Amino acid sequence: MKDVVQWLKENGDLKIIDEPLDVELEIPHVAYIEVKSENSRPLLFTNPINKAKGIKYDMPVLMNIFASKELTEKNLCKTP
Repeated sequence: MKDVVQWLKENGDLKIIDEPLDVELEIPHVAYIEVKSENSRPLLFTNPINKAKGIKYDMPVLMNIFASKELTEKNLCKTP
């Protein structure tokens, strides 16, 4: 997964969101809005939390990795 994140940083205009956001409400909402936008980008949430359960996760959440047709084609056509 680290390779995917690095590739998206270099080629996919990855948007990194460091603000603590809830995995059950806020992250899905932000991702939904992003996927509907004209210039949709992949999103990396670095501080996911669960407010209801008082949990702070130590693993980031990657959303919208197939942000656009162009990005998907670029990823599929990359050379090893």
